[in-house]
Amino acid sequence: MNRGELAVWAAHEQWRMEQLAYDLAGGHATGRQCREAAAVFDHLAAQLRGHADGLDGTVALDEPDHD
Repeated sequence: MNRGELAVWAAHEQWRMEQLAYDLAGGHATGRQCREAAAVFDHLAAQLRGHADGLDGTVALDEPDHD
C-alpha cells in the first residue's frame, strides 16, 4: 500500500475510532462493534509497521500486547 492509500485509509477509519469512543463512553458499544474495530486497527497497525520499515529500512518485530 503506498503512502497516499495508507493516508486515505487511516483518515477513513477515523470515524470508526470516534464512533467506538463515543459508544464506549455511553455504554452502547457492542461486542461485534469492538471486534470489528479491533480487526481494522490490527490491520492498520500492520500496514503502518510495514510503512515504517520502508521509511527507515528496519524490520519491526512483533511487539507484546499492551492491554
